[in-house]
Amino acid sequence: MRLDKLPIWQPEGSSTSGHEDEPYAAYQTALSTVEIYRRLYLSLDELPDILVEARAFAIGVINHEDGEPGWCVWEFMNPDGDPENVPRIRRFLERLGYNALAKEVRAVEIELATFDPADVIEFFAGNQMSEERHTPILEVMEKRFEHPEFHQRFGETIWEQVARDGAKLIEDTSPYCPHSTMDGLKKAQRSIVDALPGYETREQQNTMWRSDQPFHRLLLNVGERYFHDDCLKVTRSDGTVVLHYGAEPYQELTVFKEASRVSILTSTKGDWLCCHIGDRSWLVDPKTGNKLVSTKLGEQ
Repeated sequence: MRLDKLPIWQPEGSSTSGHEDEPYAAYQTALSTVEIYRRLYLSLDELPDILVEARAFAIGVINHEDGEPGWCVWEFMNPDGDPENVPRIRRFLERLGYNALAKEVRAVEIELATFDPADVIEFFAGNQMSEERHTPILEVMEKRFEHPEFHQRFGETIWEQVARDGAKLIEDTSPYCPHSTMDGLKKAQRSIVDALPGYETREQQNTMWRSDQPFHRLLLNVGERYFHDDCLKVTRSDGTVVLHYGAEPYQELTVFKEASRVSILTSTKGDWLCCHIGDRSWLVDPKTGNKLVSTKLGEQ
């Protein structure tokens, strides 16, 4: 399953345009959009190619601290440490017609392939490495993109030019399907999630989600798929209770009062409460307060 467009929230009157004054806004939108759909357990291979490539470009070539373009070896590949971002950046450059620059990135791909893949991942993830493992990879990156010959050949503003052209391409290609209301957006997202093959077996990205918030397992018991959640109630270690927005309609339910933590789950079909009581999480009908099924915290 490959999507050509991803639903995003774009209220009426707003625009994703801004490549002239704020060229990097397009990349922030790409980054956040991709992450939203990854949290819904879509793989990168299922998302529009241009968004995945633009995300890689933003990770590797736009400095996260000052927003300025330029090959950022210290930022490169964070947060996921994925070496596949290198060919994604190359494909983005080819898509834009910067073929000579793409060849430089291809040369990096070839050189990186001579190292132990585990070392490359460790380097790009920013993990601690011994000098003998770290330095050779760093030198590969620096000799390609920090060397004076690179700047003489491509100019000092090459990455800024690419960033602006890429932002315009993202806008012109329009890999988004805008929705002016949150209800419309959720309906579109639910349709995507409901159509995903093998959704129940997909690796869950968040270990906390697996152990403390077993939403996916609970919903499978009623034949539905996890889609989204919001925390309504948390009991702190000192016994004080914090209620969040949206809790009011459920506060009088007995199960809500008993639970130490309550979340509202949005499945692909409706809404449910997940209530933590003791060492178990219960799936609760939000209209009646009836407990349906439970699972022990920490079970896989």
